[in-house]
Amino acid sequence: MNSSLKIGAVSGLVAGFVSGIVATVFVKMSLSMGLPFYWDPAPVPPITNIAINEIVLSVLYGIMLGITYSKVYSLIPGKGVLKALCYSLAMFVLYSVLLSTFALAYGYIEGTISTLFSDIFLFIAYGLVLGFFYESLHIRYGLTEKEPKIATYSMRGGIYPGAVAGILNGATAFLTIFLTTVYDLYQKTYTVTIPGYLTNIDFLISQLQTHILLNMVWGIVIGVIYTQVYHVVPGKGVLKGLVFGIVYFLIHSGKAAFGFALYGQMFTEMFVSLAYVGFLGDGIVNGLALGALYKK
Repeated sequence: MNSSLKIGAVSGLVAGFVSGIVATVFVKMSLSMGLPFYWDPAPVPPITNIAINEIVLSVLYGIMLGITYSKVYSLIPGKGVLKALCYSLAMFVLYSVLLSTFALAYGYIEGTISTLFSDIFLFIAYGLVLGFFYESLHIRYGLTEKEPKIATYSMRGGIYPGAVAGILNGATAFLTIFLTTVYDLYQKTYTVTIPGYLTNIDFLISQLQTHILLNMVWGIVIGVIYTQVYHVVPGKGVLKGLVFGIVYFLIHSGKAAFGFALYGQMFTEMFVSLAYVGFLGDGIVNGLALGALYKK
């Protein structure tokens, strides 16, 4: 790991720790306002548990984002702390806003408000601390040389691959959720049971359309990002796309799934949707499609 990556990891760790404390404060504040605990209907844990979980999650996530920040540094607009803040807010969009569009589609209105309320302050705190420490450590250790410019390609080149990858991702998510729902019922009853709402054609079509439409729109955004970070993603061809897809999964649904696991919600419907469906759709299908379709 080179010096910039180490500085990114250390800066991300510190920023993650601070943002975990900030997240705890604003989660507590949202609860006092009568908002639900994220999207989770389970009993709210003690504030001590919330603080530990938020800090652990933010530190691990912060290290990963800090390393990523050092890799895409020259691609981000602005200078110093402002550059890191732009990066952090972009991560807020890719994580919180993206997940919230799907949550709203399923009627999690209050949970979405609660999540966005606490997350925006978390990401602002993360960006400010990341920028301060990243720039300070660069100066302290004499790494003041100009960051190498990263070659980028036309954003338009990512629209078609991103749209197709999103459509495939949406179809995969729909099919996986359908099958995992049936399997979950089988585990409980030991009979292959398909609930009535899963035999309603209109309902199934609406679900399929929702997943495809939302994933197609966000797929275009992800495809455009892929064109800009293409040269910093390791590998070639399809493998490059797959690496990008897995990193996207970790930034997006992977973090949310780990959060649910920390709160003891592993193997719940929400965890399964975020972890298994997210990995297969966001990571594998999305990554393979981008890698196969994108031509620079």
